[in-house]
Amino acid sequence: MKICCVYILSHLDTNINTNETTATSEAKIKASVLPLGISYIATVIKQSGHDVEIVPFIEGVSYENFIQNIELNIDLFCISITSHDCWLLTQKLLPKLKFNYPYAKIIAGGIYVTLSPKEVMQDKNIDAVCIGDGEKAVINYINILKNNELNKKIDNLFIKQQ
Repeated sequence: MKICCVYILSHLDTNINTNETTATSEAKIKASVLPLGISYIATVIKQSGHDVEIVPFIEGVSYENFIQNIELNIDLFCISITSHDCWLLTQKLLPKLKFNYPYAKIIAGGIYVTLSPKEVMQDKNIDAVCIGDGEKAVINYINILKNNELNKKIDNLFIKQQ
């Protein structure tokens, strides 16, 4: 499967790591702000044999430019939401993801989702939410998607029944 892990950033100091590396500014931003949680999720997905990319969505970037930088044929978006501000940005991004990737599933996780799962689950564009640790849950979710077993129960995961 092709999976895109998205980290939502509501605030960004563009001067992060400016003197520490000769990398491009985009690479500096990616290296500076990606938290361990989404990095662990992406690593576990990759170790399970899937194609995965991590893409930060930064407040102020146009939604169209963000979507153009994502590969075609994505099967699953794993979105990390770590604050209420990030949730507000996510709510604006979700309809655009569903419009451009109508067959892709969207799973949300992160600190904010763990603290407010009912609120996040009410969004019509979210297919599943992960509460707490997601490394095992996301792999199990990928497997049930591949096997079309969406009624199967998974620890730490709530799946909308279509």
